[in-house]
Amino acid sequence: VVSIESFTIADRMNELHGTIDASLARTAHHLDDDHLAAAAAALAELAVGLRRHIAVEEHHLFPAFARSPAADLELLAAMNAQHREILALVATMTEATAAHDRGAALQAKAALHAALGVHDDEEEALCAALDRTLDVSARADLIAHLAG
Repeated sequence: VVSIESFTIADRMNELHGTIDASLARTAHHLDDDHLAAAAAALAELAVGLRRHIAVEEHHLFPAFARSPAADLELLAAMNAQHREILALVATMTEATAAHDRGAALQAKAALHAALGVHDDEEEALCAALDRTLDVSARADLIAHLAG
């Protein structure tokens, strides 16, 4: 059994990325291999996973950060804007895949990878700030909420 003191908010968020990363990898693989029907199925899973992850961030992680001593409202605004961009890119990929426009889907995939990279870096910084500033009880409560 892992004690809460050694388990971090960043650890929990990284665990949550597993499903998204797997769906993203499947989507990318199918697009790269020009298997658009399979890409569409993987993309549908990716969209569900991203929406779920975004909800966790916006309903639990971001409010905790906003209340913390490390609060940075500009960072939260940027991350919320990134959520809208990420979902728009997934929608573009979905539309392009449905239209059998592999080129547009690949272009949106590249943009999505870039957007997720920036977002993940900022999420790591946010989580690290929370791990540093929240007391053990508050961190445990947040980790429990993140676990669903």
